[in-house]
This record gives sequence, structure tokens and C-alpha cells, in this order.
Amino acid sequence: MSRFFGSFTIVLTGSIFVACGGAKPEPKLDDMAQQKLDLAPTPSSANSSGNSDISGGLVPELVSPTVQASDVAERLDIFDTPDGGFMIVQIDRRIAPARVHDGFLEALKQPLPHDTSSFNAAPFDDVSKGAYVLRSGGKNVALVVRKNKTFVIPPVEWMRAVLWFKDLDAATTRPFYVQMSMRLGTAGHASGIALFPNGNALGIVMEEQPSADGDVAVVVHTQFFKAGAFDANAWGPTLSTAHDVTNENGNGHNGLNARDLLRRFTSPNAPASSSPAGGVTL
Repeated sequence: MSRFFGSFTIVLTGSIFVACGGAKPEPKLDDMAQQKLDLAPTPSSANSSGNSDISGGLVPELVSPTVQASDVAERLDIFDTPDGGFMIVQIDRRIAPARVHDGFLEALKQPLPHDTSSFNAAPFDDVSKGAYVLRSGGKNVALVVRKNKTFVIPPVEWMRAVLWFKDLDAATTRPFYVQMSMRLGTAGHASGIALFPNGNALGIVMEEQPSADGDVAVVVHTQFFKAGAFDANAWGPTLSTAHDVTNENGNGHNGLNARDLLRRFTSPNAPASSSPAGGVTL
């Protein structure tokens, strides 16, 4: 089953009503024989009847956000360019007045060996933005995000790709995503709760997990609660009238990281850049 956010495809497997087995590999980048890029999503689901991915022990992680709602972007700023030098120009334009380090510029200018790819996280003097670049042959794709020192402030589209509420429109879910993103950007973790019409609920904890290569994953854990067995006020942001919830996993890890998002942009279903500057905002 495919679901769309922004302009590119999120591939989900199995039923959205119950946790499922099996996986559909995501299409590979062109000419990637030496690096495995198959994405094997293993989404978990929960609904008002009690199907959930964690049977117990989830603890709320309340955060008083210092990040403002206006700091949370709506869309993912993903763009592609024909070469590494032009990629740097586009990144510099988005992060000004900060600039990327010379070492990062040189790395992007280096030709790649045949059938290989590279992933780089850009180091900035200014910690209000972050950039991630995936290169493969003639493809150069980057994602620029807002940061609060060490923490990413995930755009709403990133949040929605990780945690999806079935049958609720974007206007209904957006305030919840914004509140959770504000807390992730403040402390690297956040908790909230989705309330089902029958009185049951789903506790939600999201966190940012950095990796050694500079990437970061937005990860979600959930726990189902029967009516009367939870205190909604203890969880933080609340989403009412939820029905079914699905969370998405990436390439061998929980949640979705920047590399996952860049891979999905380069899939056959993703739009090519149409701007002369190579910019595409999903």
C-alpha cells in the first residue's frame, strides 16, 4: 500500500489496522551495486481495539518547549543539483549567513567511484540549520532543516511520514505534529497521546537518534491504553478523535532518518527538479 505526503511516496506494507509482517523493498538508486539501499519498512499499527507495538512500560517524557511553533517548517526542503559545487551554492543560500566548512565543499567536489554512493552531514558554524547530502553517480540530493543547537526541528512532513493517523486530515493533525516537533527541537524527545472515540488511547513517545555519520532518525514508540487506565494530562500534546495509527520504520532502524527521506526523493515516483536553481520543496 502506498501513501503520499508532499510530492513523494511513502511505501507501507500489510494492513494499517494491525501490526504486520513482510516488507516491500524500496526502489534502489541508479547504479548502486556496491551499497545496499533497499528499504524494508516494518510499520507497526494501533487502533481503538488495542492493537499496538508495545505491550507495556512506555513512560511520558514531558517537555516545556523553547522552540516556537513558527520555527516548525511545514514541508521538507529537499532539492537536487547536477554537481556538488552547485549543491553547495544552494545550501549556502538556504543557511545564510552561515556557511558550510571548506572540507565539506571539497568532499562534495570529489568524484565518486563507479557504483558507489556517499552520504554527508554538513557541519555549520551556525547551529540553526542542518544539511544532509546523498550523492550517487549524477544524482546530488540535499535536505536542509532547521535546528536548535544539537536537535533537529522536524518539519511537519517528516513527522507525518513517521507517525500517520488514518482518516484524519492534515488540518486536524497539524497542531499535534507541530507541538511534538517543538518538543523534539527543544530536548530531542517528546510525548503525546492519541485519544480514540471509545475512550481508549495510544501513548506516544518520539525521540531523535543521532548516528555516527551525522545523520539523525526521528523514532516513535507507542503503547495502547484501555479507557480509564491513563491520565491524558500526563502525556503532553493530545490528538482527539483518532481511529487508527501507523508508524513507519526505515532501513534497519526505527523511525525515518534524513538518508531515508533523501532515498525516497530519488525513487522513480519522485518529481525531478524543475527550478533553474535545482530547488524543490516537497
